[in-house]
Amino acid sequence: MFYKIFKYIYDIIKKEMAKSDNKRFAKEILPSNICKETFKYGDKDYQYYNIYRQENLNQFKACIIDIHGGGFVYGDKETNNNFNYHLAKGGYFVTTLTYSLVDENYLLKDQIEDVFCYLNHLERKYKFDKYVLTGDSAGAVLAILVYVINNDIELAKLYNIENFNLDFKSIILNHNVCYILDMVKLKFNPIVTKLIAKPGIKRLLYGKEYKKSKILATTLEPKLYINKQTELPPILLITSQGDKAFKNQTIRLYNYLKSLNKNVELYYETDKKAQHVFNIAYPADENGIRCNKMLMEYIDYKSKK
Repeated sequence: MFYKIFKYIYDIIKKEMAKSDNKRFAKEILPSNICKETFKYGDKDYQYYNIYRQENLNQFKACIIDIHGGGFVYGDKETNNNFNYHLAKGGYFVTTLTYSLVDENYLLKDQIEDVFCYLNHLERKYKFDKYVLTGDSAGAVLAILVYVINNDIELAKLYNIENFNLDFKSIILNHNVCYILDMVKLKFNPIVTKLIAKPGIKRLLYGKEYKKSKILATTLEPKLYINKQTELPPILLITSQGDKAFKNQTIRLYNYLKSLNKNVELYYETDKKAQHVFNIAYPADENGIRCNKMLMEYIDYKSKK
């Protein structure tokens, strides 16, 4: 019964995300002279991806691989369309995918497997000297998990995936929600959090038998899959004052990575109007322009090394 309540509420949130995005999509003015194409990366009916590049441009600064967010239950390859257009305008080859969404048929493990399938496809089809991995919100969780799993022998065995050999010069995590249980933590209602929200998100992402899940035991928060021995490329974390629900996740991850002496930097937008994933949703706004200018400068600087 408690899970049905949780699922009902989460479905409402999903519908609200779709409604908000549809309004945003209707107002978007996309940069000109960008070529956008769609291809398939796997055998499943949803496994498609987009590429974005400047028309008549043959040399790119880097290949940026973007994983969209959406609370694990929402979104597709079009969700970050505007953001990806603006990145391509900066002289990058940009690509993003549609992956499975968690419901009765798919779990977090399936999403991770989709991203691995996609990255292996990209490695076979395209050849670049420099790659950058970026994700926002739930997509940031998938980005860092996939990178770590690919470079961890035991985790790779657990997921039974095909490793890729892409050389990522940096990882950019926009407004990450890597502390999964904190996503549903209700500050002023600990009882609902304990009885409904936390068990609900576990079942949603890991299935009915989540208590026995080895996937859950290795993905719920960064300390379970990142330690001092974990090799990571330079990481840029982005959050904002206006992201009241999730900004503490980014700050917490930043402090944790710093404690491990990892190469990590934090971009914190102080404008309270800059809300969750502001630079992804509104790349043409003042805050989005400023943030993404820094983001691209970071990519260029790290790619030179």
